[in-house]
Amino acid sequence: MTDSAPTGSGDRRSEWEPDDGAAPARAASSGGRHRTLNQGGHQAEPYLRPPEPTKRAVPAPGADAPTTVLPAVPAVPAVAPRRNTIIHFSDVALPVSIALWAIGVSRTNATTLGPFGLPAKLPVVFYAGVALLVLSAVIELTGEHSSRWRMALHSIGLVVMLYGTAPLVYPEGRYSWLYKTIGVVQYITVHGQLDRHIDIYQNWPGFFALAAWFGKVAGVGSPLAYAKWAQLVFELAALPLLYLIYDALPLSFRQRWMALLLYSAANWIAQDYLSPQGLGTVLSLGIMAITMHWLYTGNRAPFVPRRRWLRRNPATEREQAGKQAAVSMQEVREAYQTVRSEQGPPGVDRVTIADFEQRLAHNLQKICDQMRSGDYRPAPLRAVPVPQGVQGGQGGQAAMGGVPTVSDRIAQTVVARRLKTRLLQLRRGQADGHANLPAGQEPGNWTIMLDTRAVSANLRHDLMVKVVAATTDQSWVVDYVRRSLNAPLQRPDGSLGTNDVSMPAGSPLSPVLADLLLYYAFDTWMGHDFPNIRFEYRPDAVAVHCTTERQARSVQAAIARRLDDVGLKLSPDSIRIVPGQGGSAADYGKAQPDLFAPAASGYRYSAAEPRRLHAKPSPDLLVPPRRRTAFLVTILFLYLVLTFTHELSPYIVAVQLGVLAAARPLRPRWLPLAMLAVALGYLVPRLSFVESQYGLLSSLGSFFSNVAPPSASSSAAATAGIPASQLLIQHCAEGLSVTIWLLALVGAWRRRHSGRIVLALVVLTYSPVLVLFGQAYGNEGILRVYLFSLPWAAALAAAAVEPGALSRKMVPRLRAATGGLDLVSWIKPVFRWVRAPVALWFVLALFFVAFFGDDALYTFPQSEVNTVTSFLQTARPGPIYVAEANVPGGDTANYNLFQVNSIFGSMGGTPLADQATPGIAKLIAENSTQYTQGREPAYVLIAPSMVPYNAAYAQAPPDSFEILQTSLAHSREWKLIANSDGTIIYELPPGAGS
Repeated sequence: MTDSAPTGSGDRRSEWEPDDGAAPARAASSGGRHRTLNQGGHQAEPYLRPPEPTKRAVPAPGADAPTTVLPAVPAVPAVAPRRNTIIHFSDVALPVSIALWAIGVSRTNATTLGPFGLPAKLPVVFYAGVALLVLSAVIELTGEHSSRWRMALHSIGLVVMLYGTAPLVYPEGRYSWLYKTIGVVQYITVHGQLDRHIDIYQNWPGFFALAAWFGKVAGVGSPLAYAKWAQLVFELAALPLLYLIYDALPLSFRQRWMALLLYSAANWIAQDYLSPQGLGTVLSLGIMAITMHWLYTGNRAPFVPRRRWLRRNPATEREQAGKQAAVSMQEVREAYQTVRSEQGPPGVDRVTIADFEQRLAHNLQKICDQMRSGDYRPAPLRAVPVPQGVQGGQGGQAAMGGVPTVSDRIAQTVVARRLKTRLLQLRRGQADGHANLPAGQEPGNWTIMLDTRAVSANLRHDLMVKVVAATTDQSWVVDYVRRSLNAPLQRPDGSLGTNDVSMPAGSPLSPVLADLLLYYAFDTWMGHDFPNIRFEYRPDAVAVHCTTERQARSVQAAIARRLDDVGLKLSPDSIRIVPGQGGSAADYGKAQPDLFAPAASGYRYSAAEPRRLHAKPSPDLLVPPRRRTAFLVTILFLYLVLTFTHELSPYIVAVQLGVLAAARPLRPRWLPLAMLAVALGYLVPRLSFVESQYGLLSSLGSFFSNVAPPSASSSAAATAGIPASQLLIQHCAEGLSVTIWLLALVGAWRRRHSGRIVLALVVLTYSPVLVLFGQAYGNEGILRVYLFSLPWAAALAAAAVEPGALSRKMVPRLRAATGGLDLVSWIKPVFRWVRAPVALWFVLALFFVAFFGDDALYTFPQSEVNTVTSFLQTARPGPIYVAEANVPGGDTANYNLFQVNSIFGSMGGTPLADQATPGIAKLIAENSTQYTQGREPAYVLIAPSMVPYNAAYAQAPPDSFEILQTSLAHSREWKLIANSDGTIIYELPPGAGS
């Protein structure tokens, strides 16, 4: 099968002129070889490659000389493609935006930051560059010939602007906790081993061991040389993994790229520094990318490479145009005649055949135009009671079926005729050249009857879409089938519900979709496992002929297992053995019924053709067994690496996949259980240490403490000591999180009729909340929930704000100098287009404040980092008392030898002093002597970065630092050993405080 372009709301479409009713010659094909695309857009296995359609004469079964000619695929109009614009707006706007950003970065002076951090220091030209990039991305996204690689450049550009700014304007890495991870890496580099009794980091050493190995290979003495670039590297590494995830889901072109932009613009958590969490996020996305591509059973959109820039291939463009809108007016008229001859009840619009014929030419042209452009959207199905026996059930009980409108029946007939023709070609091409049984030989006296009506009532939508994608190279057919299957059901009371009817009775698509899935799930499988057993299609049944009763029962059990493997769960009565139904060879020589002639019941079409198939690989409609095993092994291996890399990430991933498996879109369902077994197996030997340090078991069920967001201390909040700037930064961070989650709900509502896809995204978005019931992460738990829900929330939020294309009809109206303008006709599409850049600008505005607003607290002068690092490398081990717990310490191999205690801050316990007094130096000396018994020195560290930290969180009065420094300077016990650009270190020699 040749490549086909996706025809979602964001895909490229060709302009078509009105059809004159004729059927022009078919556009030239791209060659003789077929390349089948599977659900992820990759080349499918050989058994999913249908034979090349031919138009040769084939002897009719049972006839001596006469021949029949295989029906060809209906002709498609040869349309001259539109001429693509060589230069897009983004080709100019994107470089200009990057240049403006670079100019803004070069003009930024971040040596002294105010209460609002870096956002207040960035010049206007910087923000102009970011705003222009967003505008350029939206224009490219809604362009008539939007380009995948151009959108990729915009996504990369946005990541560079957001996460490459800090390493360019700051000399050292941000966040005090970054330097603790550097210290663990240095410890492993120097000692070459772990000590699990030191801290929790060395019990989960995956990231640290990798960083130590990288330092040796790269010849880097300390991770400080590259640590500040980790955020940019991790975010860039996440982009292709996110694209693979979104590509595995049936998201439109616009929704996919909007999700990528929103993810980068909303990830304010700052987990992507040089840390186990940063690597764990990338590993988690890699696991989910593999899972969604090859183990997720939802509907998928084809992945098709786009034409390279500045290279024109007219033949390819004509072919793509034919694939996107290969519908002629003649096909629509013929489909209308078929629907008219069958009559049938009206749909939800109550339009009968007679009503439809009142404006026949207009209605048919409208159907043809909408199908050509890919904009055809089926109306809801009208719910009607249908006998259960018709749907393949039992007992004759009433069930609810769906009746399509007249227009939908015509459109379905157009698609059904194409699929039926292709199905007949597949079956005849497969049977051609295979010998039948010798003349006069009976096929057997035992027959297995498979009720195809029961099959129709139990088929899954995702499987039907998948077999259609494997059958036709016309992507518009696949998209139409997907939309038809996802059409909602309108109940008698007028409410809309999910269409739970697998195959609506009376739909022209129903029988051919069932036959297609049976072809891939049953026909080729029989050819592989039972090549010598004949079978034929009869009205409403498939007859499998066996020679003995034992053989019949064995084959019956195998058929039941096979259908169950592909999701077809049938009752025993649907696969029954009938003795004495073998028939004679002459019975099989009867002419085949017309492929397009409806059966007597009105619900099935017959294409009976007995044949003997040669052995072929079993067509697993999900993933071939060997490849599936390889993917499972890869996923479990990555999960094992994730398990000893980060403490929390494995459990969130297992919970997400577990809930997804419970909702049925994930196979195999045991995968989350295997993941939990791996994670718990790694935790058990370390449980005693974790429990002693963090009280893991005692914190189980502490939901409300985990859900509380990080904020200033309650005592400071009660005394109104928190500055307004800090409250604003916190509110922006909280507002950004809530905005993304609310947009995700809106997007889920807008895509509520897409079935499993929305269900999967909602599950993956909100299931991480369950981890808050069982993890002792304190007030950082909610941050981890947001982090792991963001990839999926961004996909749903993109559905809420994805831009709509501007109508061409607006142009002449807007250019009209006189006359009344129809404002309603263009205000709505303009609003649909504007909502995307406005939403991105709003999210980015919150992001800059939430992500960079605290930089006055979390950035450190290079002199401070150098002074502290030099001190830790040369000083004798002993406790260090810091005024506030915001210092770039612990970045050396002997970090474990220095116990850090906070004087004013709590650091997880009670502070040494609530405020400074003239005798605080003596208090610290007494406390250190009790700790060391006078055998080790003690130190007091005061750094410039502690002052804004204390001002933001108000843990001590503003004059406490001055009082502390004065007390130390007048003390006879403490000696000044370092004073560099405000970084002051005092030492208490051993025994001096006793």
